[in-house]
Amino acid sequence: MKFPLSFGFVYLTESIRFDKILSKVKVKLRMLKMEFLEIISSKIDKEAIVDLTCELIKKRTVNPPGNEYLAKDLIVDSLKQLGARIEILEKESGRPNILGWIGEGNPVIAIIAHLDVVPPGQGWETDPFFPQVKEGKIYGRGAIDDKGPYAASWGAVKSILSSGLPWRGTIVLGAVSDEERGSEAGMKFLLEEKNFRPSFCIIPDGGKLNEVVIGEKGGVGVKLSTKGKSAHASQPYQGENAIYKMLRFLDPLREFNFEGNHHPLFDALTLNLAKIKGGQASNVVPIVVRQYWI
Repeated sequence: MKFPLSFGFVYLTESIRFDKILSKVKVKLRMLKMEFLEIISSKIDKEAIVDLTCELIKKRTVNPPGNEYLAKDLIVDSLKQLGARIEILEKESGRPNILGWIGEGNPVIAIIAHLDVVPPGQGWETDPFFPQVKEGKIYGRGAIDDKGPYAASWGAVKSILSSGLPWRGTIVLGAVSDEERGSEAGMKFLLEEKNFRPSFCIIPDGGKLNEVVIGEKGGVGVKLSTKGKSAHASQPYQGENAIYKMLRFLDPLREFNFEGNHHPLFDALTLNLAKIKGGQASNVVPIVVRQYWI
């Protein structure tokens, strides 16, 4: 009976020793990590990041239609500063997907931002395409989605390269087109038609700056049309008003809620009535109305 007890004691003692060693290793790794971060942080050129962000904001790459080519030269120049091997791929003319390859071998870590922005909308106190820097913040369309994040990623890669710290593998810093309208001419094109397959991918897109997000909600676009019968506005009873038909369908949607479960990392499913279009003139009963939502 002594052997099992002594064996158990030895095993317990060795486990305790191993735990202590592992704990010391973890502490040492944390210290090295902090040292590395301090070295890299010391190389960050904040002024250059702000300047690049502002220059990109000035390019009116509103999607639709995109016009991402307007920012092409800025992106290419920024990648040349990193010594990157530059690849430009297009599915549609004037809509470039620009990839800068740095290093070689595996793992391949891609950092992919996008060049297009949504329409600026109303309510701006300043020109959304003439960026303003106030109290440490940049105001302009694309500052956070997604031109600022590209510039920040560029600055981070530049600081890593300037630090002199050893690293292995390949960094792909990219700026793609058409993210705001489904990525058919952008990331989807690279994945499905150009077999772009990095080992890991970081998407520095708009959102919370202090939180890592591991997924993204998808979208389904729907187009609906109602048809009526045209007539003169002085005799609407001779026609069928397509707008009234659409309104009868849309009104209940204000209280509509999706059923079923959703992933705990995301909000519940949502419905956005985004655009309605119909009618020809004030003196004619509308014959067609189109509604778009996503």
